[in-house]
Amino acid sequence: MLQISEIVKKTEKMFDLFNKYFYHGELTRPAIIVSPDSGRGAYGWCSIHEIWNAENELYLEINLCAEYLDRPITEIAATLILKNMPSTAGRFYLYYILEKRKNL
Repeated sequence: MLQISEIVKKTEKMFDLFNKYFYHGELTRPAIIVSPDSGRGAYGWCSIHEIWNAENELYLEINLCAEYLDRPITEIAATLILKNMPSTAGRFYLYYILEKRKNL
């Protein structure tokens, strides 16, 4: 049986790879969590504010909905990047914009 901790670790590795490839490692890794959909009807979402505080460091959140983790890995990866735009931006681009905004 696959553990949630393994899923989060693999997702963090995907984030790191996308960050390296698309943004040259400039992004801070967010808190990546798994939780129920709660009626949003989404595969996942990204917070727009730093809502996680660990040792006085603030982090954005990327949530993956537990109900949809049995999808192919390519679809889970698409939740991190892009599904409905013509370039490879999507949620990852949103995260990039939010990350840059806090440095203004």
